[in-house]
Formats: sequence, C-alpha cells, structure tokens
Amino acid sequence: PEVTGVVATVVEAGSRVNAGDVLVQLSTDTFERSVRDAQFALEQAEAQRGSTASTQADNDTTLQESIANAQRTIANAERDVQTKLTDLTLKQRLVSVGGESSEAVRLAQNDYDTAVATLEQAQLSLQTLQGSQTYRSSSNEQTLRNSDLAIEAARNSLEKAQEDLTKTTIVAPFDGVVSTVNVKTGSIVNTTTAMLTVIDDSNIELPAQIDETQISKVQLGQTATVTLDALPGETFEGQVTKVATAARIEQNIPIFDVTLLLDNSSGRLRDGMSAEATITVGEVGDTVTVPSRAVSVTDGQNSLRLLQADGTTKVQEVTVVATEGLDTIVQGVPENSKVVTSAPEQTRNGFTPPGFGGE
Repeated sequence: PEVTGVVATVVEAGSRVNAGDVLVQLSTDTFERSVRDAQFALEQAEAQRGSTASTQADNDTTLQESIANAQRTIANAERDVQTKLTDLTLKQRLVSVGGESSEAVRLAQNDYDTAVATLEQAQLSLQTLQGSQTYRSSSNEQTLRNSDLAIEAARNSLEKAQEDLTKTTIVAPFDGVVSTVNVKTGSIVNTTTAMLTVIDDSNIELPAQIDETQISKVQLGQTATVTLDALPGETFEGQVTKVATAARIEQNIPIFDVTLLLDNSSGRLRDGMSAEATITVGEVGDTVTVPSRAVSVTDGQNSLRLLQADGTTKVQEVTVVATEGLDTIVQGVPENSKVVTSAPEQTRNGFTPPGFGGE
C-alpha cells in the first residue's frame, strides 16, 4: 500500500483477477475525515481572503475620501491665502496715504500668515495621506499574496487527502492469480507491508537441465514439446528464451540450465509441476532412423546394405544427418526398403540370409 491503514477487505489466495479488480480495501474512515478537514481548511482560507480583500477595499475607499477632502482643504486654503494677500496688499497701500492704520496692517499680516500656515498644514496632510496610500497599496498586495499562498497550500492538502483516499483501494495491476495473501481483515499495514502476491501466469517459465553433450545444439528461439506428469496424454508448446553460458556442477556432472517459455492462457499449468521437454534442435525431411550398426563407412562415404527381393543385398550410399545414441538418422534410402542390420553368417548347411531390421 502507498498509505498506512487498516485492512477492511482482502481477496482470497487462489482468486483469479483481471487488471483493475480490487485486491485490498483499507478502511476509509480516517481518510474521509482528512478530506473533510482539508475541504473546510480550504473554504476558511478562501473566506479569509475574501474578508481581507473586502476590508482593504473599504479602507481604500476611506483613504480616497480623506485624500479628496485634503485636496479640497488645500484648494480652500489657497483661495483664503490669496484673499488674505489681496487684503494685506490693499491695507499696506492705504496706510501710506493715511487711509488705514498700522494696526489694521498688522492684523491683515497676521491673517495672511495664518492662512499660509493653514495651507502648508493642509499640503503636509495630503502628502502624508498619499504616502500612506503608496505603502498601503504595497502592503495590501503582499497580504493578498499571502492569502493566495494559504489557499494554494490548503488546496494542495485537499488534493493529497483525496489522493490518499483513493490509495486505500489497491487494485490488480494486470491479469493473473493471487498466489499468496499475507494480511487479513483488521491488519494494520504501511508502505513496507507486502500484503499479497499476484502472478501473471498467462506465460510461465520451465527451467530445464541439458547435458553438456547436448547443449551445443540448443539455441534461443527453438521450439519444444512439453509433457507433464499431472496432465498425462497432453502436450504443450514452448520456446527457448534463455541458455546458460556456463555450466553448474550437479553430482559431479556439468549441467547447463535452459529456460522455456510456455503459453498458459488456459491456466492449467501451475507453479511447481514437474515437466519434461523435448527441444527441436533441427528439422530435416525425407529421413529414416536406422540402427547405427547398420551404417558402414568406406573411404569416407556412408552406406547401408538393402535387402533385395531375390534375397541378395545392395549397397546404398546415404547421407548421415545425426547420430543419437544407438540410432542414426540418414537420407537417401528409397521408400519401402529393408535395411540389413547384421553381417551375413555361414552355417554348416550353407549361406544364411542376412538379418534386417525395419522398412
């Protein structure tokens, strides 16, 4: 399993399964709760982001209104300064001609200075508000960015919780048979637990041992006929897929290991059955098998003696294909011929016809 959990259901050993079939189902209670918690955390993060954005919007509106008020205050202060400056200038002109007192000029000067101070204060307030607007804009962006990151983290947690929930169902990766089951309902498993074994038995391997005298004839891709003690009278086809490059010694005899691949789509062949294979190392047409003692060699030419209808024998040149034990496979023997397998013998009454073995 890819998660830690408690086994709720498990298939039985020997069950045949197809790819995608459920093998083990872990209890989902804890994982479903984790999904709900993660979903709630995501909704909270999204709601917090919305609340933050709303508060920021309200604060921005209030600040914009304050800036607008400050701008209006400056405009009023500028008009007041201009009015006070005009009044001061007029009084200064009148006092020179005796039309206004110096006290009136002093008061006008005070009014003008006050108006200027008010303007400067209004301008300073506007600058402060504008600086606050720049800082707040940067701060708001960072706050929203943090909220977005919190949402992304919550979403990732939700996705992981959902993935973990799906991992509570363990399915067959391929068609096969469940060979062993190591857990039962209620077992606590984790990512290091081997719960069961599924074997793909659509093709199975047959390890075979070949004597050193025969191994030179065995090649990859050769076909083989396989018989089993458990299925008498039946044969199965196999193919050589591996040939050992070195021998191993078994009871002081060099043995070469060869692997045959057998089609088991029927599912009748099972692990552990004993079998015997005959590997076809070559095929030659128009041949017969004769006892090796019937073959003579003269000046490098192989021949047989064939029995004629009149009881005489005829020498027939043949081509030796292979010798297997006491038998030799040859070509060049006419159909329905009788092969003499023993030398002629003399008896007290005269000549005894030669023996023969097979047609």
